[in-house]
Amino acid sequence: MKGTCEPIDPHTGESVCGMADLFGVKKCPNYIETWWTSQKVGGESQPILVCDCAPKRILLMIQDLHNRLIGVEKSQEELRNETVWTEVVASVIGKNIGIDLQKFVEERQRLNNVLRLKDSQEEQKIGRGHI
Repeated sequence: MKGTCEPIDPHTGESVCGMADLFGVKKCPNYIETWWTSQKVGGESQPILVCDCAPKRILLMIQDLHNRLIGVEKSQEELRNETVWTEVVASVIGKNIGIDLQKFVEERQRLNNVLRLKDSQEEQKIGRGHI
């Protein structure tokens, strides 16, 4: 992770932080320091000091989250498309062997509801002390 706050230009030595210049202070009011621990595989972790300008870091984090959200949305759309394709294939196979897929699904849901109702009645009997 690289720091985002560079209040003084390393080449010219001049102040480049508008906030520090605006408020007439040596340090920008948005300046923050955070310590991070690097995760090295098979080695020792070392603390790293990161100097940040808070607004810049927030914008970078928002961009990172936005990119991740786009990735999640893309994978969800691919999953949806695969599900639709699976339903189409199952419907075609069902028609070829004489099974109405919609009725099959409804019957399966009805049986699951019956089993849940039966289980809840047994739990109520056990709770009342009837076995």
